[in-house]
Amino acid sequence: MTKYAKCGVCGYVIAIPDDKNPDDYVCPNDGNTLTDATESEYEETFLKLGDTPSSYSGYASKFVSVKAEEDGLSFSDVPPSGGWTLKHVSTNYTASTNEFVLADASTGAITITLPSPAANARVAVKKVDSSANNVTVDAGTANIDGDTTFTLETQYESYEFYCDGSEWYIL
Repeated sequence: MTKYAKCGVCGYVIAIPDDKNPDDYVCPNDGNTLTDATESEYEETFLKLGDTPSSYSGYASKFVSVKAEEDGLSFSDVPPSGGWTLKHVSTNYTASTNEFVLADASTGAITITLPSPAANARVAVKKVDSSANNVTVDAGTANIDGDTTFTLETQYESYEFYCDGSEWYIL
């Protein structure tokens, strides 16, 4: 059976594990200790959100995410391929997190700049052309396995870059 806890001052309500007590938690809004709440108080709080649908019909297999404006929720499809997006470039480019970059350097050397370091960020880069022009991956303010840049020189050479929050690593 799920238990619930609420803040008596601001009305914040959460579901808590059965083996915990409400007074083990504090309100993130005002720091007050939480007290017992009922399931109906929990459900009522969620339903008060302005963007909560009156029906969940059509939302099966969707996930809930915070809108970019941080002013509500949205229901979205799960991104394909574990969240990777594909970008084909032939000029210098700054990659985004969870992006697979197909780099075409046939008209000249290009640089792919990794995004600002963030925990669990990942980017994959593949050189798709057969030219002698290099594709340089630049870590910006961070390093890639201790170096500021990494170079792809041959057609179909590819690497995945992962970030621990401060540095990039090739895996």
